[in-house]
Amino acid sequence: MSQSYYPSDSTAAIIRLLHEYPRRQILKTMDQCTDPEAALFEGELAKMLQQTRRARQRSESRLPPASPTCAVVGYFDVHFPPLLKTIPDPPLVLYYQGAISLLQNATAVAVVGARRCTSAGRLLAQQMGRDLAGYGITVVSGLALGIDGAAHRGALSAAADNVGALAKTGSTVAVLGSGLNRVYPERHRQLATDIIAADGLLLSEYLPLTGPRAHYFPERNRLISGVCGATVVIEAGEKSGSLITARLGLEQGRDVMAVPGPVSSSVSVGCHRLIQQGAALVTDAEDVLMTLGIEATVEKNQGQTALLHESLSPVGLPSHQHHRVMDCIQGLPVTLDEVCLRTSLTAGEVSALLVSLEMLGFVQQVQLGYIRSPLRPA
Repeated sequence: MSQSYYPSDSTAAIIRLLHEYPRRQILKTMDQCTDPEAALFEGELAKMLQQTRRARQRSESRLPPASPTCAVVGYFDVHFPPLLKTIPDPPLVLYYQGAISLLQNATAVAVVGARRCTSAGRLLAQQMGRDLAGYGITVVSGLALGIDGAAHRGALSAAADNVGALAKTGSTVAVLGSGLNRVYPERHRQLATDIIAADGLLLSEYLPLTGPRAHYFPERNRLISGVCGATVVIEAGEKSGSLITARLGLEQGRDVMAVPGPVSSSVSVGCHRLIQQGAALVTDAEDVLMTLGIEATVEKNQGQTALLHESLSPVGLPSHQHHRVMDCIQGLPVTLDEVCLRTSLTAGEVSALLVSLEMLGFVQQVQLGYIRSPLRPA
């Protein structure tokens, strides 16, 4: 018996529907029919599919693709961030407010971490955001509470203080897990406004009026790592969303770095695991630059480097001993005993000097010791 190359009537009808509607939608509509085959032949199935399409179009028409307060850029547009085209699952459309040009040629680094962070972690994130921006790096994060917000604020303080006057001052980019007209968390509405005012950028792949959803935040994490050359994790618990960002960064071929913390700290477990798995150990912005291979560029202009280090070092300290103590206090908290060992000063002398530095605003006492104040005097 010869094989027939012509489809049956029912198959031909299904093929016609497949030219108009997605397969899953056809199957879902067939499940609603008592006799799917009869509904196919009688045209009832086609009518149901058409009604579903019209209902969806009416619903979508209530939500404009953009709003007067935000712009939109598509995958094939010239302003679409080029790095996002290289990730496995790029967004097809991005809504934005602010300077989309930040993601064209600028070097961007993601700084992320725990929402429920320690005071030391928050201050370190703010300091790192400030210093990275001072070196001309664009600081990217997720506008969340804790580490994210601190990193954004640090970058904003660099622009305000003109820390990067010797190099092009970086800015900051916030990638949201909601629509741009539904900023989440609400406590960071003013921060979002400040970012735009400072020529920064707010970015989202969701329609402007879309509210936050739990699964949106892991989705947006691929964009945070995707627009950056590297991701730095400051404090992350065992199940922190920041670890998702780090994993996605590795899958995207990006550098991943982590800041170590106290062995007993629950919010440092994730960072320690990343380091065990090969993430670069960093403690400050200069470590990040070295890992990225940017230190050679900085060293070429030695005069500029010397001035830059001078601008990052406290001036106006009362004595040489104050300078010695300040040299011991860098990114991570330092105890009084550690300062004594490094300076060969007595505990009484160091204690008095630390109190003096704290009153002058150069250092701040935290649970694990002393750190430099992110808003220390210039």
